[in-house]
Amino acid sequence: MSQILCYQPESVDEAERTYVANTLIAFIYALKHQLRKTDATDDLMHLLGKKRTDDLRHKHYKPVAILNDIRSRLAASKGLPSESDMTRWMLDTQINELERSVGGCERIVSTPIPFAYSVLLHRTAYAYCMLLPFGLVDSIEIFTPLICVFISYTLIALEAIANEVAEPFSLAPNALALDAITRTIERSILELCGREIPAEIAPVRPYQFT
Repeated sequence: MSQILCYQPESVDEAERTYVANTLIAFIYALKHQLRKTDATDDLMHLLGKKRTDDLRHKHYKPVAILNDIRSRLAASKGLPSESDMTRWMLDTQINELERSVGGCERIVSTPIPFAYSVLLHRTAYAYCMLLPFGLVDSIEIFTPLICVFISYTLIALEAIANEVAEPFSLAPNALALDAITRTIERSILELCGREIPAEIAPVRPYQFT
């Protein structure tokens, strides 16, 4: 957005810049919903309007479709003279970077913890926990049950941690704070464009420590 504001000629009107800004923000929200497998209709309706949202409704990869819309809009922009190929390539490079981010996030969300790892961890932990009392009873005697419970709890918790790591974009409290990230990006784009920041996208604190 900063490059568009700085390098596009003044002949590009404010409506065109607002269009691109809203589309960039819509891309962020579309990616968030795709990673979480939730419905993006309400956010896209607010940013893109009913017609453009309806056009995206049946798209399986909405973030990529939105980036293609931005690229098409910039390619057809009358504000960029034909000789400004360097500017076009520079803007297109940024769109490519956003596409790489989409691909990276998709690989993360679609790659589970290897099955062999889960089986090995599960079976090894349970076998160790079952045999542990026999190895400790001679040395710690009556404290064996207490120590075994503590060690078993720690080892079994590793499996739960693996499940959390496998889904970093979920709605769980310990997952990535995608709501806060998307709102921060939206505020940043609106500030660059000199537009008023609505109260409903005020900064949010994903966690509160006491």
